[in-house]
Amino acid sequence: ILIEGGGHAEELFRQKPEQFLPPVEEWLRSTLLTSRPASSTKSQDEEGWFEVRKGCSLYYRRWTRSGSDLPLVIVHGGGEHSGRYAETAERFVREGYAVSALDLPGHGRSPGERGHIRRFEDYLEAVRRFIQHVGDQPVMLLGHSLGGLIATFYAVTYPETIQRLVLSSP
Repeated sequence: ILIEGGGHAEELFRQKPEQFLPPVEEWLRSTLLTSRPASSTKSQDEEGWFEVRKGCSLYYRRWTRSGSDLPLVIVHGGGEHSGRYAETAERFVREGYAVSALDLPGHGRSPGERGHIRRFEDYLEAVRRFIQHVGDQPVMLLGHSLGGLIATFYAVTYPETIQRLVLSSP
């Protein structure tokens, strides 16, 4: 599922879906994987920690190269971690995206009981703080599985921070 736009997500969801949900295959061909010059330059990988709240930091990875200016944030599925998306990130980087992915609380290198969260809103807050950490412009948000569910709720709650929403098996 792909939703393009900005502004108020509620308005997007009320409209006819075909206005906002073009066929993903066509969109991938025409928008995402455009004929930007391919680069053999390997991306510059970065990893580290960002603070969600005092005393709680989460792990992240970033893949970029010189000239990457289109921000893409990946939210992984349940039982996964950001490293699982390294190959996907490399492909997006070759297309000009600056890709960032976090390890959700209780996943990957991030602290917390494995696969457990007290409140679903904690996921939303983690993604909100991560997008702030990534930069100050709206991002393309890609969520897979549990990450798709989180990304959907995030888009409804913070529509002004995303440019595009891409969902895989939400």
